[in-house]
Amino acid sequence: MLYTDAPSALSKRHGPWALASLFFAVLACAEPPPEPQTQDEALRRPTAHTTETYLHLVVPEQSRREVLSRTMSVDRVAGDELWLYASPKDLRRLEAKGLRYQRLPHPGRQTRASMGLFDRSGALRWDHYPTYAEYEALLQQLAADHPDRCSLVLLGSSTRLDRPHQLLALKISDNVGLDEDEPEVLLASTMHGDETVGYVTLLRLAQTLLSEYGQAPAVTELVDEVELWVMPLLNPDGTYFGSNDSVGLAIRNYTEPSGAEAWVDPNRNFPDPAYGAHPDGLPWWKETSTLMSFFESRQFVLAANFHGGAELVNYPWDHKPTAHPDELWFIERSRDYAEQCQSNGPPKYMRDEQNGISNGYAWYQVTGSMQDYQLYFERTRALTIELSSEKNPPASWLDGYWVANRDALFGLVGSSLRGVRGLVRDPLGAPLTAKVSVVGLDVAAEHSELYTDPELGNYHRLLLPGSYTLEFTALGYVSQRLGPIAVGPGPATRLDVVMQPAARSELRGTVRDERGSVLPDVELSLLAELPTARSGRSGRFWLSDVPEGEYTLTAQREGYGQLSQRVELLPGANNLQLVLKRLMTWWSSDFESDNGLLAAVGGWSWGAASGVGSHSGNRVWATSLSGNYRDDATLSLSLSIPRLPEGARLTFWHRYAIEPGWDGGALRISLDKGSSFVTLEPQGGYPYGMVDALGGPGFSGDSDGWRLVELDLSSHVGAPALIQWVFASDSAVNERGWFIDDVRLEGHK
Repeated sequence: MLYTDAPSALSKRHGPWALASLFFAVLACAEPPPEPQTQDEALRRPTAHTTETYLHLVVPEQSRREVLSRTMSVDRVAGDELWLYASPKDLRRLEAKGLRYQRLPHPGRQTRASMGLFDRSGALRWDHYPTYAEYEALLQQLAADHPDRCSLVLLGSSTRLDRPHQLLALKISDNVGLDEDEPEVLLASTMHGDETVGYVTLLRLAQTLLSEYGQAPAVTELVDEVELWVMPLLNPDGTYFGSNDSVGLAIRNYTEPSGAEAWVDPNRNFPDPAYGAHPDGLPWWKETSTLMSFFESRQFVLAANFHGGAELVNYPWDHKPTAHPDELWFIERSRDYAEQCQSNGPPKYMRDEQNGISNGYAWYQVTGSMQDYQLYFERTRALTIELSSEKNPPASWLDGYWVANRDALFGLVGSSLRGVRGLVRDPLGAPLTAKVSVVGLDVAAEHSELYTDPELGNYHRLLLPGSYTLEFTALGYVSQRLGPIAVGPGPATRLDVVMQPAARSELRGTVRDERGSVLPDVELSLLAELPTARSGRSGRFWLSDVPEGEYTLTAQREGYGQLSQRVELLPGANNLQLVLKRLMTWWSSDFESDNGLLAAVGGWSWGAASGVGSHSGNRVWATSLSGNYRDDATLSLSLSIPRLPEGARLTFWHRYAIEPGWDGGALRISLDKGSSFVTLEPQGGYPYGMVDALGGPGFSGDSDGWRLVELDLSSHVGAPALIQWVFASDSAVNERGWFIDDVRLEGHK
């Protein structure tokens, strides 16, 4: 038997509220651990409230811990110990791989949850959880009672249809109906439905900011100077999974429209900077898409996402070990928050990992997190704050969490008012969309620069005290570099910028092929924001009224290699002669009449694949023509090319169903007859940045049908090459496999 029942691991973590006398009565009512179950019973029969199973594992191998973090809903890591949520399929996978685990009580289970936020007189009781109806009623009441400073915004509905819920946000500001020159800040909570402390904490924050406005100076300043958005409940389907009248049966994940568990972890479902659009191998859930659209519609400067299960502030990155350019700023914000909580909370509160803070990756790797999505794709400085060791604690503890976090929340929101801020406009005062870069600090590949708000032209660059040089660039305007700019510890330094229009230019020229013949119908472009041109029958083209500056010119026509060329446009006319080279097929095979003379080692098979089909014809190359691929497999399929042509480009069609994250396939190339290989990167990258069996990136998961793969081999021109499709699997769990069809090598004549 690979698992044992045990008391919840939560009881092994310090619980500061359990130490406070205020909560002794609650602890006396704690539920006993569940009756032991055998492994078969655990797999066949869900717990009383959900099929989510909470596990504790000890995994000494770091590589295995990393794969588990990427492929399962890991909740917490401490050394070689992991706590995670598992589906029945996950349990079978762990068992097949020989990973021992303990099955623990679900941390969201609280059968005697104290519900009823409003008492009979309508007064708020912050030692009770709200029912779902009370949650909506409170937000509506706050907006109705404070119409000048609060508006309730409906972002969309949740996935669940049998008991639908709403995704709601409060906008809080002194002139709530206006967009002002203020930093936009987002506080959001409980994307994991069973992590409820942040839910009630943010409700209370909103109520406090509105009720104490004009009375408490700290509150008044925040409401006057910041545009604050509060989303207390990101996953209402999870929090109210069992009933709209109780949080006692809350679950972590999203649900299906039917209300059934969906096995979609909300904090693994976002696009990832390194692991692609769908790092969890799943489509974006309705809630994820709604949040992405909301983030894109705003210009958030700062965001915090509140969780439970630990007590610390988690700063970027989650998905990779390298430091963000603003890491020192992140560390200071994290330390400020943790220390304020330590001052106001009970002993030992907010002291996990590095005394209450941790780099996300150093704690444990997460791909597809909301934090990294906001930071990279939306350029929002984002933190993840774990408020409580207990995920769904007794309601009588909630006031203590509020007391510990109140001042820290005020301080975090207030930090958006420090650094450098200003307006970027044209000479007539119109706002400009401009990129703002800190010279010597920002890194383009990290997306650390920010852009002005296109509606107002305002920017808010959060920085530590120091001296900085800022660069402002906008399409059609002369770039400016300003500095040194002194930034102090207090209010942000003001730096307004007026950008002057750049001189206009034009680009003319002729496109020919490699034989000197003119080429019509060639599409030419400089930037997505600028008009394109197409060459005429004489091969001539003309791009007019273009701002002077440096651009990358692209020229393309079907049947020819794409040309990308760096050009500098000076005032007046610029002439350019371009040559596009015709593409030809050097080798191809559809694998119908023969196997394409590919060499297979380890088990690749050629023929008709049962139940899979082909992209064209009937035959393919497959890791297994019938049934699943085998465990502990190492397979290679080789294509030998005597000489790679100029502009070499390899394309093929494939489909796959592979155990996600554990097994996978990739392409590699050797230029020394197989003595050494380097991995080839397909256009768009691999869907998995790390596949355990490969020890590197690869194709894994499910391709959802036949997909085209394109690889640029032009850097290896003139060399003999050995190209391989390599596949590897570990010792347990296999799926249908990897299938290759219609391979083509193209290059210039």
